[in-house]
Amino acid sequence: MPYFIGIPIAIEKLPFNPIEPYREIPKDKLHITLVYIGSLKSSEVSAIKETLDRITSRHKRFKVVLRGVVALPSSSKPRYLALAVIQRGERLSKLRMEIITELINAGIVPKDSYLTDFKPHVTFAEARVKPRDIPHRTLERVLKQGKRIEEEVEVEEVVLYDSSKGIYKIVSRHKLLSS
Repeated sequence: MPYFIGIPIAIEKLPFNPIEPYREIPKDKLHITLVYIGSLKSSEVSAIKETLDRITSRHKRFKVVLRGVVALPSSSKPRYLALAVIQRGERLSKLRMEIITELINAGIVPKDSYLTDFKPHVTFAEARVKPRDIPHRTLERVLKQGKRIEEEVEVEEVVLYDSSKGIYKIVSRHKLLSS
């Protein structure tokens, strides 16, 4: 079963309505991925829970600012639309590096292909068609409209997710300290 560690993002109403060929990702799936781990044994799941408890007990809640729509994995292959984290991303990076370091120290090596290239974002829409079938003008229009979007959200917890078969199941929640 593939696991990842993320931060759930609560956005009541998206500040942007995706247009065809994109469709909105369900609100309960909105998150910032901190690190993709891959498959785990049950003993490793327990070790990760303990690690996350330890780490989150040392960090206070904080806010991040999401601004602008970006195409992922790139503008030439725009399969997803996401809101980019543009302010206070350094707190996310610090939290992420602490998690990665402690996981490695516990003998759990993340399978994250972006270990050295962290670009925090919240994916909110996915294409219903192959990226090559998305008209360039449509993408340009979406990205232009998305430049005006800005949303501040609070980071309250870190979550271990099981993402088997594309369904996100919360394995454990780890609250950050109150501000």
